[in-house]
Amino acid sequence: MASAAAAVLLGAMLPRGDSLSEESWRRRHQSICVLLWLHVPALVLFGVFNGLGLAHSAMEASIVAALALGASLSGTSRRQRAVMATLGLLSSSAMLIHFSHGLIEMHFHFFVMVVVVSLYQSWLPFLVALGYVTVHHGAFGALAPASVFNHPSAIAHPWTWAAIHAFFILGESAACLVAWRLNERALEGEREARTALEKANIDLGEAQTLSRIGSYEWDIAADKVWWSDEMYRIAGVQPGSFAPGYASFLELVHDADRERVKATIDSALEGPGRLGFECRIVRLDGTTRVIHALSDCAAGPDGVLATMIGTVQDITDRKILEEEIEHRATHDSLSGLANRALFLVPPEPRPRTPGAFSGPTCGPVLGSRRLQSRKRQPRARLWGRATHGSRKASEGFGASR
Repeated sequence: MASAAAAVLLGAMLPRGDSLSEESWRRRHQSICVLLWLHVPALVLFGVFNGLGLAHSAMEASIVAALALGASLSGTSRRQRAVMATLGLLSSSAMLIHFSHGLIEMHFHFFVMVVVVSLYQSWLPFLVALGYVTVHHGAFGALAPASVFNHPSAIAHPWTWAAIHAFFILGESAACLVAWRLNERALEGEREARTALEKANIDLGEAQTLSRIGSYEWDIAADKVWWSDEMYRIAGVQPGSFAPGYASFLELVHDADRERVKATIDSALEGPGRLGFECRIVRLDGTTRVIHALSDCAAGPDGVLATMIGTVQDITDRKILEEEIEHRATHDSLSGLANRALFLVPPEPRPRTPGAFSGPTCGPVLGSRRLQSRKRQPRARLWGRATHGSRKASEGFGASR
């Protein structure tokens, strides 16, 4: 049980590996390949500088070039290319040590390359790098100690000094693993946040579709406007073929409402506050819709109006229903003629919010029968006829008595 718990704890502490996205891995691999290719001419020049000759230096550098070529080909898997790049980088370290006749300072190149290999965040190339350092310092140090070390103690005891170097390599590797694991956790948190944001956007889009409410944001300083998908559907335009903006929105507004809407928006742009209005818009297919817009205007740190964020709701069906209810309340359902409620109970005006639609009613556009009947027979004339008929009926009733 204790060993199992320790294994679980160790597994939680160590990085899982291969957590990079394809795009992130590709960018890192390209950078590592560029670094590897730069080693090829550098090795030739360094070998010639140390008296090994051009042929000798070029022959050994060709090994690194072959590994760099294999790492650069796209026909192999990610792991294969990463391993070839790792072998190329560590072979460069080994050749630099060989060309410098075991100069101890050249061993630092191994330390740097191990860090570079850890950028892959993959266990296979990382373990290959550690194994390469161990074999090079141990086996090659025992076979040709003068080509690996340049001081008598290391030449006499290559495995001891290989163990000393391995200790520091392991310390560096531990630091790389910690940084690697922390990077994985940061990536996991970022992916979870991105997934949650995508889900929230999907849920918001579905909610806007069901409620017929679109949203928008206007960066006033940059004059950039963003519309939600439902906003495009309400306006009857396609995102790819329509550029949302103040001017393009006004072009959609009905001719009879455009000046009022423009004056309302221009007035709201004078300072922070809330904006609300109703108007008609005419879609590209010729259909007319009624919308209710509600926005908040916010100022930036300098006090200048910076953004306008709001919603637009398609209230066409509600307007039609309101007109139908008022018509049924004041007209006979069979004959369609006005009943007494139209004359005796004048309808109370509906309260309107500041900046709300106060122009010509939407009835004529939507086909309001109530307004059409009122135009045919004004209420004052009907009221006069009704009261006059009532008096004559009363007089006749009194005469009969």
